Amino acid sequence: MTGRRQRPSFFALCFFVATLLAADRPSAASDMLADPDETAARLLDQQVWELTRAPVDPAFVERVRRAARKQPAVDAQRARVDELRAREREVGSARLPQIDLGLERRTDLESTSRTAFDNGNRVDAVANASQLLFDFGAVGRELDAAEYEVAAQRWQVQSALEQQITDLLSAHLDVIRAGALRALAIRHLAEQQRTVDRIRQQFEGGTITRAEVARAQARVERARARVVAAEGESERAAAVYRERFFETPREVEIPPLGEMPPSDLATALEQLRAMNSELQGASRASAAAAESAEAARRERLPRLSLDLQARRFDIAEDAADTDASLLFNLDYSLYTGGAGGARVDQARERRERARFERLALYRELERQLTAVYANRSALRREAAAQRLAMRAEARTVSAYEAQRQTGRSSFIGLIDARQDWFDARSRRVELVIETLKLSLEQRRLLGALRRQYQIMEAPIAQRQ
Repeated sequence: MTGRRQRPSFFALCFFVATLLAADRPSAASDMLADPDETAARLLDQQVWELTRAPVDPAFVERVRRAARKQPAVDAQRARVDELRAREREVGSARLPQIDLGLERRTDLESTSRTAFDNGNRVDAVANASQLLFDFGAVGRELDAAEYEVAAQRWQVQSALEQQITDLLSAHLDVIRAGALRALAIRHLAEQQRTVDRIRQQFEGGTITRAEVARAQARVERARARVVAAEGESERAAAVYRERFFETPREVEIPPLGEMPPSDLATALEQLRAMNSELQGASRASAAAAESAEAARRERLPRLSLDLQARRFDIAEDAADTDASLLFNLDYSLYTGGAGGARVDQARERRERARFERLALYRELERQLTAVYANRSALRREAAAQRLAMRAEARTVSAYEAQRQTGRSSFIGLIDARQDWFDARSRRVELVIETLKLSLEQRRLLGALRRQYQIMEAPIAQRQ
């Protein structure tokens, strides 16, 4: 190159002005976080357990609960509860008196000379009241099954609420991640741009080659592309947040996650068996299937009922006769073509299916919990290692800055060091957010979210 000073063109000057304006351009997602720089600093500097140890804010809990209860999936599960409660009332009504009132039209097919009172063509009014006295507990068992089904569905409602709360908090964390990454990207672009401005000043003085300027400008364009990507990610996170919370994210902060789950897997598995909503619902469903199987078996036994019948003969006549009788009925089906045995077999197989489904669900939940513990442990170790790497990259940048002031290193080394530092910080933010999401899943499986967000459904008192 020649030693001649080269004046920057008008177009180059406009390009750099546009670059500076783009770095400071406000975004629709810029106000999502209460303090983007402070949030990013917390994600970078604090340990994962320190981020969520603050007391739970009752206002935030109520906002999450309100959003969770608005979800159609939860309403569908609650509608199923109402349906099963209506069925429970239907089954229980078999123990109450049954009253019927009707009309009977009697027509002789052949005339006779008999004068019996049940002869002739007429319309009778008939009233019948029946009360079940004894059925070997068949109705009671069916009622137990109906109550267990209601209890199982209530646990399904809780499970749906827990899943919705997990999705809500995940969307909340995605907004935090997007905002923090955007803040880091904007700061990184500004730092790279300042370095490129210094490089251009030296290029005008003839001490920097054109290749070094081009490489530095390429790093700025890469930083600008990262800002654009962060803007898009912020907009997507905000859209999901609006869909979940039914409101625009404003001043979002890192949410506290409440009590810490057990540190060892064995204790967590015991808590899983005792507190998981899906497993509790499956246990109630299995009990309902067992009661239904027993009810089907007892329905084949005799039934004793008390009937009161009243009849008014030929309602068209004013002086018609009336009759009333009290009957004890013992009903026992001797042969139905195998239908009764088939019903018993079906109920027994449903009981076995429910038992195996519960065992399969427990194995799946056990697998999920084991994977969550393993992944969370791995991510925490990686986050700690990334924290050390991030600090090492920061020291590298400081060393390049110090050497550059004495003229012992190039600007290209400094730009590359800043890029590595930015990559390390971005990865640290990603790891922390992923670890927090795994903590959410951990608490969902162990029933901790149900207690923290007070979504316990009204308990069902089982009949004795």
